[in-house]
Amino acid sequence: RYQVLIRGCIETDSVISIVESAQTATDINDILTSTGTTFFCESSSVKLFSSNTGSGTVNWFSGPGQTFIQQGDTLTLTVDQDILITAYRAACDTSEAVEIFLELSPDPSPPSSIIGPNGPICEGSSVTLQVSDDGQAPGDSYEWIDASNGNVILVGETLTEESLEEGTFVFSVRKVDSCGKISDTTNKVITVIANPGPGTFN
Repeated sequence: RYQVLIRGCIETDSVISIVESAQTATDINDILTSTGTTFFCESSSVKLFSSNTGSGTVNWFSGPGQTFIQQGDTLTLTVDQDILITAYRAACDTSEAVEIFLELSPDPSPPSSIIGPNGPICEGSSVTLQVSDDGQAPGDSYEWIDASNGNVILVGETLTEESLEEGTFVFSVRKVDSCGKISDTTNKVITVIANPGPGTFN
């Protein structure tokens, strides 16, 4: 988890902001009042900067042991581990603090289910399967996997198989999130039975 603690000389008109890649700077106070959590992809570049109008130099430290990193109004670092970052501005008469937790993106959960036939289908039939995912987030995609070799056969939320032969088939799909992390698979078994021959029915 990325924990960012900004401490000292936080004046009313000052801004402590966070930027990831080329995204627009976000006022840390806006993040504090928003719902949900801000996640970062592993190895993404994060820039912290202060526009505090108070006097003094900003000193940046990491970890609970307060290891000095550098001086200056900005700090650019790579999100590759859980870390505590603290910024102090020298020549302060106050010790107001603003805190925010930034976390590495968690591993994605697998799709909730695969929607399709629940009972046997006849030989030669086609089947269409649809991903159902209660945990779907912006940027998620879905990969249908060949269960025999693990290869990706289709990217998308819907899979259609034509003219199935008699047998039992396992269809597998997994989620890939916006950070490129891959979930476990969700599976569905489809049973295909032989068509009745002539004279089967009276």
